[in-house]
Amino acid sequence: MRSMNPSRRVLRFALGALLALAACDDSSHPEPVAAVEAVLGSLSVEPVAATLVVGSTVPITQQTPDPAANARARILVVSRDPAGTPLFGRRLRFTSSAPGVAEVSDSGVVRAVAPGTARITIASGTFTAELRVTVERPYTLTYLGTLPGAEQSRATSINELGQVVGYTAGASGNVQRAFFWESGRMTALTFPDTLGMVYSADAVAVNEAGQVAGTLYTSTGYYVYLWRSGASTLARISALISPYQGSGVARALNDRGEIVGSWRADFCTRNCPGGGFVVRGGQAVGLSNYGKLRIEPAGINNAGQIAGTLYTGGAGTESGQAFFLESERAPLTLLPTSQVASGAGGIDEQGRVVGTDLVLSGTVRPFFWSPGGAPTYLGVLRSGSASRATRANAQGVAIGSSDCFGCTALVPVLFRGAEVVRVNDLFVAGDWSFDAVTDINDRGQVVGYGKNRTTGATGALLLTPAP
Repeated sequence: MRSMNPSRRVLRFALGALLALAACDDSSHPEPVAAVEAVLGSLSVEPVAATLVVGSTVPITQQTPDPAANARARILVVSRDPAGTPLFGRRLRFTSSAPGVAEVSDSGVVRAVAPGTARITIASGTFTAELRVTVERPYTLTYLGTLPGAEQSRATSINELGQVVGYTAGASGNVQRAFFWESGRMTALTFPDTLGMVYSADAVAVNEAGQVAGTLYTSTGYYVYLWRSGASTLARISALISPYQGSGVARALNDRGEIVGSWRADFCTRNCPGGGFVVRGGQAVGLSNYGKLRIEPAGINNAGQIAGTLYTGGAGTESGQAFFLESERAPLTLLPTSQVASGAGGIDEQGRVVGTDLVLSGTVRPFFWSPGGAPTYLGVLRSGSASRATRANAQGVAIGSSDCFGCTALVPVLFRGAEVVRVNDLFVAGDWSFDAVTDINDRGQVVGYGKNRTTGATGALLLTPAP
């Protein structure tokens, strides 16, 4: 056999080496490389605190490129790079400082287990954010019923004894009748036959003596009444509204039986003239308008201090500003709030006013104000731009409503300082849910009205905190 040419031997060796290298180089199927996340500059959670009741859950949602989805989230985690640009799809870790109070799943769903407080830590890399969770026992929800022949009911006020007042009506809202409710029993308020036919009667307030204030519309005119145990004192206010044709309504009541109310011209939709009044012992005394279009008192305390809204006319529509009166004949104090869109909802025994203000940022905010001070603003619901406070108790808890993204109606809420709690989150869901809240007492009991989930009927509701 002939020996191989040396040059061919070298060529064959080189070719073999190249084939061997090609076999080792699997560049067409590279090994997977772990994805590198963008550098994180900050991690935060909105809001920083949440209140849940035992058995309820809430998801912690990471922001997405969809602003609408972000706005709907109840609790939102926000990630940003060092330049402040939003980041999406981060890997998050969730831990609870007290799983026996509030546990959290790997996907970020928080479940309330038992009363207490817990810290939910959200982590991404070396960055963390913290959600403070308070777990409460569920409130008890009570449907107060309705009067015979009525199809709907609404509660308007509650005193410290748990007595509730409101009114009932037919399906179309006509033929209103005032009621007094106590310990499971609803009683219709009755009035003298000398008033003629009663077209409607409402009840707006009940004091610690069980006296009820409201308004009657009868065949003989409008009356503001004070009722207790079947007896009533009436005040006719027609003399206060001359030369205008108009109607007056009771707004609030103190423990001395003094009522404040307001009236405005009938059939008026813009720049409506009107006034306020105080009723004592069946006698109505008009309040000065202080040279403005209309004054509307909203609350009176046992010292006779009054709070409300003073309206000014304009080329477009009227503007309102919250006011405080030391007494009905005292100089008017305008609160340091918006001159075009603020108003008072009530006043407590210390002269503290609760109300709503349009602040410089364009957000509608609830506030507390004490004489000589500046307003202290309360929180707003996440993803909402407007919150309104209408009443408050001595503990500084206010009630009202808030808007929110994707909500079809205003959401009834409690304001606990900077925290805003949805009223319908305070009890275990059942047949009823709140549409609005109207009053709160110092025991934390809340009244209002809402819908039956099955029948759609409107009913008076009472919410009582767990002992």
